[in-house]
Parts: sequence; structure tokens; C-alpha cells
Amino acid sequence: VWAVGKVEAWRVTERRKRVAEVTGVGATPVRPREDGKENCGGDNQTPGRAVAEEGCEDIDCLGVVLERVHDVTSYTRSKALQTLAMLCEERAVSLARLSEVVALAKGRLEDKTAVVRKAAIQLLRVVLENNPFGPSLSPAHFRGKLEKMEGTPPARSEANQEAGEDCVMGEAGGETTPQPKSKVPADVREFYSRAVDFIAQYEECFVIVTALLKSKIVSDVVEAIAFCVSSAQFEIDKTEGCLRSMFSLIFSRESSVKQEVLAAFKSLVVPPGALADKAPVLTKEHAMYIVRRLLNFINGASIGELTSIEAVIAEFESQEDKQFSLLGPEVIQVTWDIFAGKLQGGVTAQHKRNSALLISMITQSKPESLLRRMEIIRELVLEQPFQDPELTYYALQALQKVNSKKRTASAAHQEFFDRESEIALSKVFSSGLELSNQAWIPLAEQAINVIYALSNKPQETSYAILSGMKSILVGDSDSCSSKFLARVIFVVGHIAVKQLVHAESGINSLRKKYSDNIQVQALEVENDEEERENTAEDIAAKEAELESAMSMTELKIVSPDSPLGCFVPLIIQAVTSGAVTQEVDDHCLQTTAVLSLAKMMCVNADFCKSNLQILFTSLKISKDEVVRANIVIVLGDLAFRFPNVVERWLPEMFSCLKDDSPRVRKNTLMTLTHLTLNDMIKIKGPVAGIALRLEDSDPPIVELARLFFNELSHKSGHIIYNVLPEIISSLSPSEGKVSTEQFRSIMRHLMQFINKERHTEGVVEKLCQRFRTAETDESRNLAFCIGLLSLTGARGIKKLLENFKMYKDKLVDDGVYAEFSGIADRARRLCKADAKEVAEEFAAKILEFGAGAEGGAAASDDENTPSTENTPGTENIPADGEVSELAGAVAGVNLGSATAGGKKAPGKAKAKPAGKAVAKAAGKSKRTKKKARVSWEGSEDEQSAEGEWNEENEEVKAEKPTPRISRRKEGAARRAKPVRVVMSDEESE
Repeated sequence: VWAVGKVEAWRVTERRKRVAEVTGVGATPVRPREDGKENCGGDNQTPGRAVAEEGCEDIDCLGVVLERVHDVTSYTRSKALQTLAMLCEERAVSLARLSEVVALAKGRLEDKTAVVRKAAIQLLRVVLENNPFGPSLSPAHFRGKLEKMEGTPPARSEANQEAGEDCVMGEAGGETTPQPKSKVPADVREFYSRAVDFIAQYEECFVIVTALLKSKIVSDVVEAIAFCVSSAQFEIDKTEGCLRSMFSLIFSRESSVKQEVLAAFKSLVVPPGALADKAPVLTKEHAMYIVRRLLNFINGASIGELTSIEAVIAEFESQEDKQFSLLGPEVIQVTWDIFAGKLQGGVTAQHKRNSALLISMITQSKPESLLRRMEIIRELVLEQPFQDPELTYYALQALQKVNSKKRTASAAHQEFFDRESEIALSKVFSSGLELSNQAWIPLAEQAINVIYALSNKPQETSYAILSGMKSILVGDSDSCSSKFLARVIFVVGHIAVKQLVHAESGINSLRKKYSDNIQVQALEVENDEEERENTAEDIAAKEAELESAMSMTELKIVSPDSPLGCFVPLIIQAVTSGAVTQEVDDHCLQTTAVLSLAKMMCVNADFCKSNLQILFTSLKISKDEVVRANIVIVLGDLAFRFPNVVERWLPEMFSCLKDDSPRVRKNTLMTLTHLTLNDMIKIKGPVAGIALRLEDSDPPIVELARLFFNELSHKSGHIIYNVLPEIISSLSPSEGKVSTEQFRSIMRHLMQFINKERHTEGVVEKLCQRFRTAETDESRNLAFCIGLLSLTGARGIKKLLENFKMYKDKLVDDGVYAEFSGIADRARRLCKADAKEVAEEFAAKILEFGAGAEGGAAASDDENTPSTENTPGTENIPADGEVSELAGAVAGVNLGSATAGGKKAPGKAKAKPAGKAVAKAAGKSKRTKKKARVSWEGSEDEQSAEGEWNEENEEVKAEKPTPRISRRKEGAARRAKPVRVVMSDEESE
């Protein structure tokens, strides 16, 4: 294939030389000019056409290479793709066949072999980098050109018709006939049409490339990243979504993948001219380029994608060998100029919001950049919080990123969040009644977070805000609507949980301070045993004192006489009744009440235990999927904080996996995954409900279920091994929960985690024991599960041999026998060297039983076939059509007698010699005669005889009866004259 490609490249090179000799110009890519005429692209801008090669060979070398892309051998497929890449680099692929090359490469992206997928992605990159359509592949540009040409009549000269499909990537042509300005040459129209189709083909590739980014094969991920970068550089649409998926790989465990992501991020964000010098200095133009690229990534990104972008920026800044800082003063200043709207040319509202998100990311790495510009946030955001609620939300998020430990002791930093800032922030709670709760509640949440993150006295500030809202609620009856009541309840719940976090932070600070003092004292009295004992007692007493203080603080937060506890009866009434008033916004009221009650339950264990029944009752009877989904999430938080209190309610949580709402099922699965992977709960029987989500109708839930078992296997390899038998029992199709197809699909995913030989041995033994009580369908599924195991070691195969009696009677079923035949075949082909003998023994045993089962079936059929003749002697010999059935019956006895020890050809049942002659007969390569002892039972005068079967002349000759053949004189047997195989006692042994 490679040689054919070289021949094709040589032919194209020779063709170019002839073109150069005829036209006098070099071969450069053909570029249509704006006026519709062709442009050779060289120094001598001479219009022309491609000259077809005269007398070229009839062999289509390119077609041969394209055909080999579908070769059965993966090595040949990869080499064919590499050859096509070489031809594209040499510009030896015609424009007409370029789309065919791209289509083949796109199809090979889903090849089963990694080396072929890698070659396919590399080919797509080479075609993209050497495309004949230009450096910018924006489809809008080419579609606009085509739309302008639709009303213009086409013009096609004779010279262009001769060139036709022979126009090659990079060829230049001869002269063309001048066309009037009102007409567009047909080849130019075709050029733009091909460009649109070319871009559409690449846009279709992004779906597969995005899937390859999640591949377990490192080469797939690395090549997919490189393809995304190339596509972004050529400005192909739909690249941004693929890039955002690429950024999430910064959390990969593979260091090579993380380095590729950082390299791709650098090539996409850093301007090329910025790295020209050894000590690069960012200019304002470079800073504008960097900020523009970052804002493009942020625009339209989800929460998870924003987190990934922030992690990439932080990782890039933490590199020690980086040439320059991405977040330099120039970049930070340009970002703040956009946020303040000071940039020339105007700034849209969306640009300001994206810049606020970028400021939040910058503050995470460099908090001092925001400290110096607090006045800008105060003037633009805090003074007018509801002018742009979304901008205020992002600005408050940025404020929370300022870590108080990193602030210096300067006067400016001490006044960073002063009284004026608190007053300005309080406007969020005292105004904004015209906003909907969906817009107001996120703002209030971020405002409370900022108060507890930056204020010196957060408890006093928050309680003052709550007191002001309470006075409005009590004093003005018009304000006592469900809308305002929902806001008050939300503020109560969020302040309660933030007050808990604040109290725990203070207790931990005291604990750490006291621990440091104890360590200093321990060093001073290191050699005094009595003092060490006193120190240990002091530590225990201090720890008990801190725990008691924390318990009192928790109880005080939710006590009925506290500023927060006085709202508890109102919150419980809103949860139980569904609403306090009958206005339109009652749905929001109930949702907010459930969340606030759950947050207050997180404060104290006794308060949680007394109100836990209310949450589970609401979870069971509520018809609102939002309420149920929120309850599931808060139950996860409660189980994490008070595991002993929530433990007995876990079955109720697992039952939510069967909820009709995909939202509830997804939240339940996420919560259980979090609790399980953090060792807060132990999965036993209910894990079958999670396995059932592998066949959920909602694709995101399926992905979450796969992630659960993948992470569970990484956490501990024996967990899935322990719960696998329970999953098989619970999801058995006989129970009616899943179909056979769904059951087998689930097992395919789970069995891949049984990769240790001792685990394989244990699973084989447990499954074999279930064959004794299993029905036919269940036996097939058990055999299927065993077939999914990697039985390449001697221990697993030996376990199958030891438990052969468990499933021996099930092998009469075709489905079970087919599964075990496949197991035997794979074990014999793929087993290790030390297991070769055991694998051969197991395969022979399965094959032996199969031959017996087929022969037994044939004998059973022969018993129902009466003879047509009643005359004694050889006239009772079966007809020609019955001879094969007779031979099958003779060969198929499975009573410890001599049966087929080797392979049996399909459809040809062969009789085997008896007794000790089995081993000798099995070693013969040719058998022309095989003996079988048969008896025809008829009248009393009829005698049994042995027939000799000859495969060449197809005759059965009667022999004298031997003493070993028994006679039976039942009347039915005499009338039907069935053919039976009889054996002596010695043969039976």
C-alpha cells in the first residue's frame, strides 16, 4: 500500500512538472479571487487551468489505497491511512476525491483497533492543515458566497471542461477564456460548494472526537486533543464545545494527558508573537488576544466546564518552567477595563458578565488583584445590585475567592470590606421586591456567603438583616405574601448553615491553637513522665470542653428562643401543608421551606432525628419532582453529617432510584455515589438498584451508573466481587425486573471488573452452585455470566471441572451447551501455558457430553420409527435413510461407555469402539470401519445381531449374535422393533 502511494505521489509530481513546462508558472494552491476569476497563487499571477496528463496509466493507484482502508487486517488499515496522509501532504489528492478521503477517515474513527483510530485522526489533521480552501473554514463565509452566486448564471469555458475533475490540490493551470463580469465560472461555484461540503464533514466528526476524549486509551485522547486544537486554529464551527470537553481532562490521572491539555491551552490562548523572545513581554495587543480567547471559552460554558477552565488556568500558573505568567498585569488590567465598560468600541452586558467570571478565576490565583479594585465593585455592583442581577451574582462570587489569610496588614486591606460595604450589601435583602424569587434567591445566597467570608462580625450583620426582614413581614400585611415569606424562610435556613460553619471554624481554630501550645509544653517536659501524664489529661479535658462548647452552640442556633429557631414552626407548617397561603408562588414557598428545614436539621443531631420523618413523608407523597429531587440531595448531606441517624432510612433512599422522574433518579444516584465512595454507607443488597440504572432510559443516568462502578472498582477491587452474586440474583429475568437483553448488557459491564484470578475462581464456584435450582432461562444466563469471565488461568478452569456435576444436567439445553462450548474454546485458545492441559481436559469433557446429547436425541427419535419389514434376519436391517440415525445412536451413548473422544463433524454421527479400545481408536487419523453392537427385537425366533458399518459402501452386514447382547421380550418392543444399543457389564463399568 505504501509503495502504491509513492507511485501516485511520483505521478502527480511528474504531472506538475509538465504543467510548469506548459504554463511557465509554478504549482501552488488554487485560490479563487474575489472577482470570481481563478488565481494561481504564485508570484506570477497568471490565470490558467489545470492541464490533464496525457497518456497516464490506467491503474488507479489512489483507488487501491482507498480500498485497503477497509482491509481485514488492522495493520494494513493503519498503513493505508498513513499513505493517504502522505499523499495529502504531497498535495497528490484531487479536489474531487478529497471528500471521499475525509469520509473514509471519519468512518475509521470508530475502528475497533487503537492504532487505526490514531492514524484516522492524524489523516484528518493532515487534510485540514493542507486543505485547498484557505486558513479560515468558517461555513458562513462560503455559504454567503454561494448565496450570492445563486442569482448569477453559470459560465463554463471549454478549457475548464477539459480540466474537469483533474484539478489537483495545489495544481495551477493554463489560460482560461475571459468571462463577463455578470457571470460566475462554474468551477468557482463548484469550488465553494465543495468547501461547504468539506466543512460539514468535519463538523460531523466532532461527535466522535468528543467521545474519544473520554476513551481509556491514552493515544485516543492525545490525538483527539490535537485534532481539537487544529480545528480551532482553522476556525471551524462547533469547536468550542469540543474544547470545553477537552479542558475537563485536566483532572485526569494520566500525567501525559494533563500535559497535553496544558500544551493545547497554551497554543490556543497565547498569541504566537508573545513567545518570539527568550524573555517575552506581553503588550496590550497580546493581552487583548489572551482575554478575548478566555472570554470565548467562558461564554456559554456550564458550571462544570467553568470549573475545568479555572483548574486549567490555576495549573498553568503553577508551572515552574512556564515562559511567562498568563495572568500578568496587562491581562488583569484589560479584564477589569471590560468589567468597568472602559474599553474602546463599547462593551456589551454579556462581555461584562464573562469578565466577572474571569475576574473570579483570576482572584483564585491572585487575590490581591481584586483587593486593589474593591471600589469598582462597590460602585458598579453593590450600589445597584438589581440593575444586572447576573453581573452582581458573578461579582459576589469573585469576592468570596479573596482569602482573608492572604490579606496584608496595610490600611487599605484592613478596610477592604468595611461598614460601607456591609450597608451596600444589605440592600439586596431590603429591596428587589419586583424581582422574581428565581432571580432574587441566588443573589441573597451569594450575599450571605460574602458576609460570612469577609465580615469581621458576620453573626451580628446577618441577624440584623434577618431582623429587618422580620419587621417588614410582621408590620406590613401587604408584604406578607408567599413570595416574601419564601424569601424570609430561605434567609433563615441559609444563615443557620453558615452560622454552623462559622462556629466550627472558630472551634477548630481554638483546637489548633491549643494543640500548638501543648506541643511546646511537651518538648519542655520531655523527660518528666509525671508532667507528660498531666499534659495528656489536659488535652483530654480541653477536647471535652471544646466538644461541649460546640454542642451548646449547635443547640443555641435551633433553640425556639433564638433568632433562627423562632421560625421553625412556620417552616414545618409550610413543609407539611404545602403552602401557607393560596397565591401563585406557593410552589417556590414549599421548595424553599424544605431546603431551609433540611439546612437547620444539619445543625443539631437531636433536631434532625425529631424532624427526619417529615422529610421522608414529603419525599413519598409530594407530586413535585423538584421537591423530591431536593429532598434526596439534603438527605445525602444529613447522612454525611449524622450517619447513625439516617442509616435506618437508607432503603427509602434507594427506592428513589425507581422514581418516575429522571431528575430524582439522577440526584439519587449522585447522592448514593458520593456517600458510597466516601465510606459513609455500605452497599449490600440495594446495590442492584444502582446496577439497574445501567439500562436507564436517560443517557446521563447511564453515564453516572457507569462512573459509579468504575470508581468503586478503583477504590477496592473486592467490593464488586462481593456484591456481584446478589446483583445477579436480584436482577434475574425470572424476577420480572429486567429482560434477558438488559440483564446481559448489565453483566457485560460488571464482569469486566472481575479481573483477579482468585476472584474469577470464587465467582465460578458461586455461579456453578446455582445451577442445581435454576430453571432453563436462568441456567442460560448463569452460563452467559461465566462466559464473560477471563478464564485463562488454571484455577478458574479447574473450578469448572470440579463443579461439572452441578451443571451437567443443564447441558442438554442448546443455549447452555453453546455458552459452555464457547467457554471451552476460548479457554483452550487463550489459556496460559500452565493451564493448557486443564483447558484441553475441560474442552474434551464438554465436547464428549455434547456428542452424547446429540446421539441420545437421535436414538430417541429412532425408538419411534417402526421397521417396515417383519421378516427375520437381515431383512430387518434399517433402510438407507435410517443408517445415519443408527450410527448416531450407536455413537451417542453417555453411560460411561465408549463415546466419541475427539471432534465430531457436524451432521455426521460416527460410532466409536468400545471399552479399552477408545484411546487407541482416538489416536487414529483414519477410520474406514467402525463397529456397533445393535439388536433388533422382534419375535421370539428373531435373534440379535451385530452390524458392521462401512462408510464407503454404506452397507450394514448382519453378524452372529454375541453372548454379551441382552434380549428384552416386552410386547411393545416386539411390535415396534426399535433399534437399541446394548452394552455388557464390563463396558458399563
